[in-house]
Amino acid sequence: MKMQLKPSLAYLAALCGTLGMAWGAHADWFYDFQTAPPPSFVTSSNPPSGTFSASAEDGVLHFSDTTPFTSGGPFVADGVETSQVFTDVRLTGTLNPAGTTNNLLLLAARQDSFGSYVAGIAFGDIPGLGVTAGTLSITKNVFPNVVEVVQSSDDSQGNQPALQNLATSYFLQWDLVGDQQTARVFDHEGGTQLLVVHYTDAGVGGLAQTSGVAGMVAIATVDTVDGTFGSVGAAALTEWSYDFQTAPPPSFLIGNVSGSPTFSSSVAGGVLRLFDTSPPPQGGTPIAFALETSVVLMMCGSAGLLIQPERRTTSST
Repeated sequence: MKMQLKPSLAYLAALCGTLGMAWGAHADWFYDFQTAPPPSFVTSSNPPSGTFSASAEDGVLHFSDTTPFTSGGPFVADGVETSQVFTDVRLTGTLNPAGTTNNLLLLAARQDSFGSYVAGIAFGDIPGLGVTAGTLSITKNVFPNVVEVVQSSDDSQGNQPALQNLATSYFLQWDLVGDQQTARVFDHEGGTQLLVVHYTDAGVGGLAQTSGVAGMVAIATVDTVDGTFGSVGAAALTEWSYDFQTAPPPSFLIGNVSGSPTFSSSVAGGVLRLFDTSPPPQGGTPIAFALETSVVLMMCGSAGLLIQPERRTTSST
């Protein structure tokens, strides 16, 4: 008789009061740019320019200026939704739907008078910022300075190859939870992931930005501001979520019920592993747990993916 373990996938659901996401009213906004956004959505250029324009129609927000920044035109254009302030937030947006830009197109989060974070794709090189065309980046700004830039091509991000087709659109999803951020680029919404950047604000150049408004930014690379955005939205994250590409914060506690000395845990490659080398009859723990202790939830639900061994018994002769 021999024993085999066959992996099977089961969805783990509901542990109200311990793990999960809050269900309640989320402050959020979403614009498809089929029509003009409300007055609380404010567009501008820097420096101010009499030839700058921002238009929204047919599902596209278009920032443009006919004057190159080398001739006094703007270097930066932005659109900010001023009515809502976010702390933990998910931003999503389609970049370059017109397929014609050479700008650096970004989403902006936690923006206030002191600084901001921006994440997006360079559709052209910007040597002054150290940004390479076709890369995904997350940037920390402590106004008026750029203090930290992390790119998908960096060693710390696995030297991911740059996007080759810059005459097309891409979908960006960017999560900011506490000091940890993850930005992902897809070929389209719900499509194939092409690039990912993980960033933790360790206080380089100043304190971490904790809250602020959200929006989008276009930065000229060689001549004029000329950038387009498809649907863009921002949604508050009142839940916690960890992708286990990096270690969770200290508030995420891991342990076991028996105090087993052979119990351990690891986080790598998107997987949290709780394991013990000793079986319970030999002093190993029968139960291990992981709890996020920083958030108390009232109404909640939860979801996760559990790799559960399934016993299968076969006979051999």
